[in-house]
Amino acid sequence: MGNQTGKAHEALKRFEQTAYSQSFDGKKVISATWCKLGMYDRMLTFYDEKDRAWGADTLHRDYAISLYNRSVAARARGQYQLMGNYLERYIALQKYLGNAERMAAAQEYAARYHEQERQMELEKEQIARRNMGIFATLLGLIVLVMSVFILILIRQRRDIRHKNHVLVEQITEVMKYKDMVEREGRNVEDNADEPRPSTPPVDPSNLSDEELHVFLCEVIRSECLFTNPTFGRQTLVDRNTFFIITS
Repeated sequence: MGNQTGKAHEALKRFEQTAYSQSFDGKKVISATWCKLGMYDRMLTFYDEKDRAWGADTLHRDYAISLYNRSVAARARGQYQLMGNYLERYIALQKYLGNAERMAAAQEYAARYHEQERQMELEKEQIARRNMGIFATLLGLIVLVMSVFILILIRQRRDIRHKNHVLVEQITEVMKYKDMVEREGRNVEDNADEPRPSTPPVDPSNLSDEELHVFLCEVIRSECLFTNPTFGRQTLVDRNTFFIITS
């Protein structure tokens, strides 16, 4: 400390006038200063007090510092064997504390690593649940689309069956009509020699709108003209013209 020794003693006196200096923590703070200033008796007295307070609890840095400062005091008094004893204990304690601190640090790192692993597992589970939700949604949409497609297909098949049924009925009606026409033709041929009743010609132009409507409906129903795929207005015109000419 050189020329600053006087100032250090003066500062120490001012510190010792405070209430904090009389407490255990205050003495603990100033014990290193006592060692530096060569006030070994006061320092050792405090360390003895600390040893009684610590008891068997000596595996910590404060006790290691006290061992080192005790070795400094033993060296200053020429007690080299005692100094060596303190230094051996100090080195052994420092080594033990270093290993313990490294072990504690390793355990802390391991705990942090395991915590990170747990967080990663939780994130993986969340991602898996989210993917399952997306997959379930897509699967539901696919099932819905397929259901709609199947319903449309069933409806189309039902409509086709209905149309086929109607077509069969129409073909059946046409075949019946054809058979009837053929039978009537044969009857006409068989009765060709018999006199035919004279039917007065019908001129649609002389009919009223209502009579014309009734006349045309009767012609369409009686002759099943609705079965003709080319049925239209011209069919009726041609039919009525032929009827007028041949009547």
